[in-house]
Amino acid sequence: MWKRILVVFCALFFAALLWVTLATVQRQRNRDRWAAEGQAAVERFLREQPDPRLASLGPFEALQGSGWVPPVWNIQGYEFISLHRTARFERGVIRMVIHVTESRASDGNSRSPGTPRLESYSPIQGATIFVSHPELH
Repeated sequence: MWKRILVVFCALFFAALLWVTLATVQRQRNRDRWAAEGQAAVERFLREQPDPRLASLGPFEALQGSGWVPPVWNIQGYEFISLHRTARFERGVIRMVIHVTESRASDGNSRSPGTPRLESYSPIQGATIFVSHPELH
């Protein structure tokens, strides 16, 4: 009797462990994709709609860097990921933090990031850009 209970318990434990592992892997893949899509949206934005605050740096060339970080302190439960990049312009280089945030699809079917918004810029501290993604939640 105890052996059956132990076998059932072990089977349920390993099934739960497998489910958690698969969910974690899927979440990681989604966040990698959201980061790539958010970065691509920011690159398009900087090329096509340059902000006047960045005009002294010249035309945008590229973003350098990889990876993302989840929020370290998130008491509101608001989901976002941060991308720390180096933005290269024709006449300078600045640090840039891109926050890919959660949002709702405005047309109900969109799965692409929203329009990026340059939140702040300082020659010393760099730039902070927010871009929303409807799948991030």
